[in-house]
Amino acid sequence: MRRRAKFLQLSLATACALLALPALASDYSNSCKSSDGRYVMEDGALYATADKQQQRKLAFAIIERQVLSERAGHCIASGEGAKGQKIGFQAINTRIVIEIGGAGAGRRATMACEMASDGMPAAWTCARQVVERDTKTPGTIERYTAGSPGSWDHNGSVMRLEADGATRRFTYMNPRNGLHEVGVNGDTILFDGRREGNRYVGTARWFSKTCGHQEFPVTGTVSADERGVELSGQAPRVDAQCRKTGTATEKLVFTRNP
Repeated sequence: MRRRAKFLQLSLATACALLALPALASDYSNSCKSSDGRYVMEDGALYATADKQQQRKLAFAIIERQVLSERAGHCIASGEGAKGQKIGFQAINTRIVIEIGGAGAGRRATMACEMASDGMPAAWTCARQVVERDTKTPGTIERYTAGSPGSWDHNGSVMRLEADGATRRFTYMNPRNGLHEVGVNGDTILFDGRREGNRYVGTARWFSKTCGHQEFPVTGTVSADERGVELSGQAPRVDAQCRKTGTATEKLVFTRNP
């Protein structure tokens, strides 16, 4: 059963069609299917296709990722209170290869993924659509194993750094052994924030098997050679009942691979 907690789930084709129509709702969809039909992924959670109720999440690590096509831009909004605001939209097709059960588990699957999002409130319409990026040529294959060029290391986990303007995000791709037990998988976000000069400012996550993840503010600096980022903040500590008992300094160090 597909989860619909925060966003309405749409197929990529439906979302792309809606981008050209008025009265768009604030929509997000991110789903993958394996080429052999055995697995599906919804918003970063992996399930066996046979698990119709999606009751058992499967651990996985991403070892390859390739963007196949991307379309992005913004709509000039009209409607009461819109005042010509620019509302972004994006649609991306990717291919990923995962190891099911975590890094080194051996079972691999190739997944075709579709992500689509737009932030147009239902009460507004898209008066004019501006396409800023429309790429149909497959991009470079990115590999996420230890020491892969262009990836980042954090405590033995392989990470991806996403940068869009001032926005910065560190995402687990190939988590180290043991992290799956606390709910970390490929595509789990560890840091979400922005870059201000040579500093990062934002929110990090601390993970617990029984209490899920706890968020806390962090700040830090980028090294002079741009190959290292060190963040720190006061992470919450909780008891067996997940009640906050205090805080402790948590450091996050990221090192770019050659």
